[in-house]
Amino acid sequence: MQDELHASTAACCCEIAVAKATNRYWGGHVWDARDHEKYKRIADVGENIEVRRIRNESNPFAVRRRDVEENRWVYVAYAHAPVYRVVSVYGFIKASEAWNFGTCAAYDPSNTRVVSVDCLRPIND
Repeated sequence: MQDELHASTAACCCEIAVAKATNRYWGGHVWDARDHEKYKRIADVGENIEVRRIRNESNPFAVRRRDVEENRWVYVAYAHAPVYRVVSVYGFIKASEAWNFGTCAAYDPSNTRVVSVDCLRPIND
């Protein structure tokens, strides 16, 4: 996949790009990996936005059962390598809607579905 430094940097760039595009607060929160269970329910941006970074422009994105349960919006973004100064925000979708469009993820079939970026609404909607 990708080393943690690059993956985390790109993910943060995607989150701040979505925050700027939606005029919502981004806390830039970080914590030790051992504390992930404590904080995994905090929204990435604002109070109800989950940001999914895709590593390749043609990749589908993941939607998780907890995104649906928490009534979240999912925004999808791509941070252009190698320095991630440019981020493309592809669009957004309600998590429950994405869940219905998705197919079960091979790595977590009961809790994660993968969805084509073609299902997204453009950011300017």
